[in-house]
Amino acid sequence: MPALSPQQLPVSSEYDLIALRQAVRQQARAAGLGTPQQARLTAAVNELARLLLQGVGESTFTIGVRGDNGRDALEVQCATAPGHGAAMSRLYSSAELDAARHLVDDARLLSAQRGPLVLMRMWVCQRACP
Repeated sequence: MPALSPQQLPVSSEYDLIALRQAVRQQARAAGLGTPQQARLTAAVNELARLLLQGVGESTFTIGVRGDNGRDALEVQCATAPGHGAAMSRLYSSAELDAARHLVDDARLLSAQRGPLVLMRMWVCQRACP
């Protein structure tokens, strides 16, 4: 798999949502994800970003390839500005985001130094994933 530089994108408007969707799709394609995986990851990230835009206003997404237990994954991290931790936690467990969490191979809400972080991953497989 080619080395991909992580991309960081702030999202504070509908125009930023478009740029985020394009960046996720491009990184997914470059990482070697199939078209269905690209579409599922893009849809999940778009839903998270849209809900955060409505509820919090601004968030930052970081897209990159990470290794985890010997497996590579295209990973999308989402962080909000400090002070929005409770809103992020409520959103993550909401029914609205439930479908998006099920579109990706791995979705987690992590505790980070600056506040909660949502992590979404799609495994990058050389052959069919188990």
